[in-house]
Amino acid sequence: MSGHSFQNHSLAPSSPQRSPANSETDHIDIEEDGSFSDLDSGHPDEVDSVTGRPIPARPTQRYTGHKPPNTEEMLNIKEANNLFKSNAFKLQIDALLSSVRPTADSRLSLEGTLVELHKLLLSLPMVEPQYPYQAARHLEEIGIAVPFPVPRPMDGAKWRVAFEKPADIKVVGSWGSKVSIKQPDGRGFGVDLCLEMPDTLFQEKDYLDNRFFHKRAYYLAVVAQQIKSSGLSLDVAYQSPQEDLRRTRLVLWPKNSPLDDTITIYIHLSLSSSCPIPFHRLSPSHGNIRCERDSSQPSAITWIPSPLYNNQLLQAYTPIVHLLYIYKFTSEFKSFADALALLRVWANQRGYGEGKKSVMGFESLGNWWGFLLGYLMLGNEGDGKTGARFKPLGRGLSSYQLFRGALDFLAHHDFVNQPACLKSLSERKLDQWAHEWTGKPVFIDSSSGFNFLAGVPESSLKLLRHDASTTLAWLNNQEDPFELTFLKDLRDACLKFDFVFRIALQGLRSQGIQQPKSSDHGSYITAALKSVPEILAQALGDRVKHCVVIRRNALAWQVSKHEPGFPEEIEIGLILDPLNAFRLIDEGPLADDSESCAQFRKFWGSKAELRRFKDGRIIECVVWNASSPSERMNIPMWITQHILGHHFNLTSPDIATTHSMLYDLLTLPSDIMRHYSRNPAGTHTTAMAALDNLTRTLKVSKNLPLSLVSLRPISSHLRHTSTFEPVSINPEQYGHLPACAMFIPAMEVIIEFEKSSRWPDDLAAIQKVKLALLEAIANTLLSTKAVIKVDVVLDSAAQTLEDNCSLEILTAEAYAFRLRIHHDREKTLLERQFAPSLKQATTNTQYDQLKSALKLHSRRFIHGPRHHAAISILHHRFSAFSITTRLVQRWLGAHLLAPHIPQEMIELLCAQAYLVPCPYGPPATGHAGFIRVVWMLKEWNFALHTAFVPLYTTSTNHDSKEVIPNAPRSRERSGMKENSTHTGWKIATEEDPTGVVFGTVDDVVALRVRQVSSATWEYLKVIGEVGSMSVKDVFKHPTTDYDFIIHLNPSLQPRYFQSLNADPSYWTSHVKYKNVTPKSLDQGHIRVDFDPFISFFNDLKVNRLLQIAYKHSLSEFQAIYSGVAVFFFDPHGGTQIAGAWNPQALLSQPFKVFSSFSCVPDRSADKSKKYSVRLNTAAILAEIKRMGADLVRDVEVLA
Repeated sequence: MSGHSFQNHSLAPSSPQRSPANSETDHIDIEEDGSFSDLDSGHPDEVDSVTGRPIPARPTQRYTGHKPPNTEEMLNIKEANNLFKSNAFKLQIDALLSSVRPTADSRLSLEGTLVELHKLLLSLPMVEPQYPYQAARHLEEIGIAVPFPVPRPMDGAKWRVAFEKPADIKVVGSWGSKVSIKQPDGRGFGVDLCLEMPDTLFQEKDYLDNRFFHKRAYYLAVVAQQIKSSGLSLDVAYQSPQEDLRRTRLVLWPKNSPLDDTITIYIHLSLSSSCPIPFHRLSPSHGNIRCERDSSQPSAITWIPSPLYNNQLLQAYTPIVHLLYIYKFTSEFKSFADALALLRVWANQRGYGEGKKSVMGFESLGNWWGFLLGYLMLGNEGDGKTGARFKPLGRGLSSYQLFRGALDFLAHHDFVNQPACLKSLSERKLDQWAHEWTGKPVFIDSSSGFNFLAGVPESSLKLLRHDASTTLAWLNNQEDPFELTFLKDLRDACLKFDFVFRIALQGLRSQGIQQPKSSDHGSYITAALKSVPEILAQALGDRVKHCVVIRRNALAWQVSKHEPGFPEEIEIGLILDPLNAFRLIDEGPLADDSESCAQFRKFWGSKAELRRFKDGRIIECVVWNASSPSERMNIPMWITQHILGHHFNLTSPDIATTHSMLYDLLTLPSDIMRHYSRNPAGTHTTAMAALDNLTRTLKVSKNLPLSLVSLRPISSHLRHTSTFEPVSINPEQYGHLPACAMFIPAMEVIIEFEKSSRWPDDLAAIQKVKLALLEAIANTLLSTKAVIKVDVVLDSAAQTLEDNCSLEILTAEAYAFRLRIHHDREKTLLERQFAPSLKQATTNTQYDQLKSALKLHSRRFIHGPRHHAAISILHHRFSAFSITTRLVQRWLGAHLLAPHIPQEMIELLCAQAYLVPCPYGPPATGHAGFIRVVWMLKEWNFALHTAFVPLYTTSTNHDSKEVIPNAPRSRERSGMKENSTHTGWKIATEEDPTGVVFGTVDDVVALRVRQVSSATWEYLKVIGEVGSMSVKDVFKHPTTDYDFIIHLNPSLQPRYFQSLNADPSYWTSHVKYKNVTPKSLDQGHIRVDFDPFISFFNDLKVNRLLQIAYKHSLSEFQAIYSGVAVFFFDPHGGTQIAGAWNPQALLSQPFKVFSSFSCVPDRSADKSKKYSVRLNTAAILAEIKRMGADLVRDVEVLA
């Protein structure tokens, strides 16, 4: 609905007009809402004079006092609902359009500057003709350099340059046609001023060998000198879009005025239609640049077609023609201006425009978007005979419909194979020139023959097609797509691409760029940059979907310099195809094709080799050696580095990427891995194979009282998401291992037996039966050679009603498993006793015990296996998902946050980056997924939204359109009964709409994660730009925010070898004598899942002694320091426990008997409070050190 629909409507009821026939007040009924009954509704006491029967009252019609909407307003309401998705979406668009357009004050303030500039330019004196170098020297003497394109005019040039005042001056571009919008990165608005150079300055042959561009450069330099010396309050500079000196323009900034830093004036030069340069000589097939002479014919001159050169010269004819085009569009199509503003905002937010980060080729294509819309509405010249054929869009469409139509066109149109030719405004129609751009993208203005897309890499247009398709998808599926479509800045390369390379251009030297190609592009560096994505796309092939160069907008440079400083670096972004990106071999031609083999070897250089395959083929190929999934993630990086070095002479220091360094954080030190001689290259797959062997052993056994149905894993080690791959330790070498490398993780597995009526109906008795079954399994395994060690384990402080026993097994492959028995009737018995009707018959303690037991059973036996299966499917569906999860766990652990976040919640967070990847696609590499998760955590407003992950529906291949909502989802709309005081994390799935099955993350930890993710994101954006930065610094955690640090003893930390900054001396100096016999296995010294540091960290939060003594549920335990301090720890070999005092606990409080914390009298408190106490921090830290014993080295108090 339009914003002015209710302007004339009063919200208060107006006074009704009484009917003369019913003026009595007793006939007026005032309703509760202030409206009136119909005055002609009849009176209940009236009777028919003939029949004597009462006259029935007519139906009451309510009069609300509001004026009904007129026809135009009704159409606006219908338009808002049908054409703009919703009324709110229409209002958002209206607000956006008003914010990106110049205000009336801005236009009025600029008028004075333009008038003064116009007077100055029309009064410029004439400069007599002179030779180019002579004219340039005169200007250099007064501090003005002439930006001659390369090659510059020679001293012996026979032609001359001159200057005369402009034949005409017009405001063109978007400002002149009143369709201007704000430029990105706070650069305000741009005003294009066109100066028409007089025809008398040019000759017929000026189209040859840059002569026109040299004359143009001199004319521009004279204008710059006159403006600079005029005394106008303007700063003057040169600017060359894409560093092409043939396109140099003047840039003016008003100074000492309200417009400073908001308005930029660009001065362009143009030619009139009567210019003596012959128009037909500017077609793409003509060669207008003199090349080297043919050695066989010394007198001959070689002319090679120069389409880009000719197109740049054609552009000088277009400013006025294009202004007329835009005027036609805005006058004939009512919604054109609004649709163009929406399209340009959308493009700027994705890098298709001027800015700090722009897709190469789109840095100066701002006017093309208007012609694209006009093309869709006018149609193709010749009805598709020379290009694309389609039906034009209707003239009555809304701005949003035109915007969607443009996106749909961009998402499906191929400008290379289907040239687009805009209908001509004059009798001259040059659409036939489209066929001369063979193999290049074409969008031609048929009036002038100018190709807007000349020089735009095909890879950039493919990325544009991808972004348009993505936007259309979420416009169709998202409930509120406005923010993602128009407001979000989506130019960050590290989020958009799977690989990002920063290339230093100082050493860029291309072997395949000859003089004709360099001259056609305007400079060697421009030609080399345009060839980079082409050669990389050829090398990567179907490994990538998109290979794009990202660069910043050309900077303005002083008028005293001849040319700009070329960009120091560019970025290359790759979006991979995960199905093909990580293959090990690139196959080439057969060995008997000598010509193709020679080309293959020339392209690949030293990497090309001749191999014979098993099927008998002998072919040229390239082989990439990678032994692990994380190494295979680096293959696209290796290809890029090799090709850039081979074809462009770039060395490793010139090619910066940080992604490969992340994978090193997931590998264990090589010098400690040699001790795991049983399987030093252990992987998740080998651990799963060990579980399969254990399953087969148990299924064939005849000694079990019940037949085994299944063994279902629920451990992250068995679904590829554990931080480190499981390794098997040779039991014979276990005694030689240092204490800092003796950790053996136990992998959780659920056992399910066949149904039997012999199970008891008592919960406590069920646990006893489980113990007996586990003992039977242990005896069965010990009778075989399938295991090394078996122990029946009772959970400490577990209740008698809940699952409290397990079986720890160390298999022959030296992998440890923890088996638990699932009995399906256990849940039924718990639900019966937990029924609300029985709550009055139980004590609060018993009721809480039942509640805790039911929650544990549901999480461990119901949701745990289901979650495990879904995550395993994701691992096979997205090859990078597991590596992403491992990196995120490593990152959270490095920042001491991992113990506070359940493993399942971390996996759900990472799954959201793949299942709900909006506004990007699913990442194809682990490092790209890690960066995406960090960005999501930074952007997630967890206080207002609960994240929703369609984990199970997607995993079972159901239709996901019905279950993928906006992410993150509103807690209110999720059907959650939220605690108003809780603002921590909750992650919901289809099977867990409450988001609490696997636990929650409290407010303190959630806020800390947001702080850490924000800092990490800011670091990742600039990493690589500063040489001293390393990606590993992202995993270094500062401790200045904490109140105290508990320093642990690394020599006793069984996971110390997993630490980020582990000191090898702790394990290299352990064994003095290699011939010392290790401890015997009979002594039972192999301890599975033994980590005293994790136990100590948990003891700081919960009093385990009370937990064991009183058998209460966890909520009733006396927390030692839960209300006093918060502790943080890295479970991956951390040697520090950081702590922060609760600010409320540090305040002075009245003394209480049986206080929950150690306190001392507060001497500084008000004397009126005789018995005030405060927290005894020194005693608490001393108690912590005493509790830790040898595990704690020292406790440091931070200022």
